[in-house]
Amino acid sequence: MKSIGVYLCFCFLLLLSACSRTHTVLVTYQTNGGNDIPQTQIHSNSPQWNPTIPQKEGYLFVHYCVDEALTLPYSPEDLLNNKQLILYARWLDPNDQTVVIVSFVTSGGTYLSSQLISKGDWVVLPPNPTMGTFTFTHWTYYNPDTGLDVTFDPSKPIMEHITLYANYR
Repeated sequence: MKSIGVYLCFCFLLLLSACSRTHTVLVTYQTNGGNDIPQTQIHSNSPQWNPTIPQKEGYLFVHYCVDEALTLPYSPEDLLNNKQLILYARWLDPNDQTVVIVSFVTSGGTYLSSQLISKGDWVVLPPNPTMGTFTFTHWTYYNPDTGLDVTFDPSKPIMEHITLYANYR
């Protein structure tokens, strides 16, 4: 009788672990001429995880992509679907005056990739980030002319690189 109980307990634990969708993901960085970054192991259910930002002299980092052609920006969902993931760095020549980078800082919330948009276009706001029990309220940016954080107005075209900060309550 005791062995049946142990067997059932073992089967339950095996079933529980098999039903779990989480796993460890080995992340490899391909910095495309930037500094070397060691591989990282990440839990697949880590939407707030921020990949290490590379450095490359004379270039601005845009974001990581999951394809060599640099057309598919990384998102946390990529962790769920892979046990190994290669992140390819996308760079911008700072002399390129035709495009701007829109970066999102979620302060511990869901990771959001930066966007590369044509200068004078409007940003397509990503889904609202989540952060524990806090509720996202709006985006702000630092205005160097006033020295203040200002509420971001998505109806205005973007003329220069901008970093948007998530606000929660």
